[in-house]
Amino acid sequence: MTITYEQLKKAAEFAAKLNKLRAANVLTDFMRSIKKYGSLTSRQESYAQKLLDQHNEQAVDEQNEAHLQWLKEWNNDPMLREKADIIASYYLTTVYYGNEATAVKQVLTGNKDAALLRGFAKGRVIRMIENNYAQNVWQSHTGDQKWKVGDMVAIRKTYKGNLSLGNKIETKAWLAQNNGRPMYDELSYVVVEVNSKPIDQAYTYDAKRGGCRYYRLLPVGVPAAVHIMECNLKKVLKKKVTK
Repeated sequence: MTITYEQLKKAAEFAAKLNKLRAANVLTDFMRSIKKYGSLTSRQESYAQKLLDQHNEQAVDEQNEAHLQWLKEWNNDPMLREKADIIASYYLTTVYYGNEATAVKQVLTGNKDAALLRGFAKGRVIRMIENNYAQNVWQSHTGDQKWKVGDMVAIRKTYKGNLSLGNKIETKAWLAQNNGRPMYDELSYVVVEVNSKPIDQAYTYDAKRGGCRYYRLLPVGVPAAVHIMECNLKKVLKKKVTK
């Protein structure tokens, strides 16, 4: 059987509707070959036939039906939407799952067109929210809240990641001494907000220390709020509170 230019063209259009851009490109290359040489080689025809069998009206109908089921699942599951939102926020701070995270955020803001983006395909969203890093982020979000507004806390010397403390508090003793600023571990802090910024780390949740949830803190005696991860906080010693 000789495959025609029109068959390839129709299959390429179906492939594009299915978001199978690699297949669409191959089919288009075969169309160019027919224009240039008049026909395909036997090997090209064999491969083209496989692509024609996979990219047709039935495949498009099946994908549309699957997408409608996915939207129904999405709209009926608030936990799924919350999990996708939290984990999308995390991935937007990394170089991974950018398309999926962006699509999820757009869908959540009511952009109906975003639901048609490749990044919002069910398989891609599920892979984003079910991998090990995502599970750590979700556990940090859902784990027991270790501190509440009004609590007095201190920052652990063995902190994870980096501390973002602005320009009024130091993490290095030499800089503190020479700049006349307090060291982070010499201060007490008041919790003023829980979940103060999106989770941007994926450390394993610790039942004792907590996870990567952020708290906004006011340092006693320093007019500058800071955001610190839960796992980096501890109870403040009474002697540290009194100046």
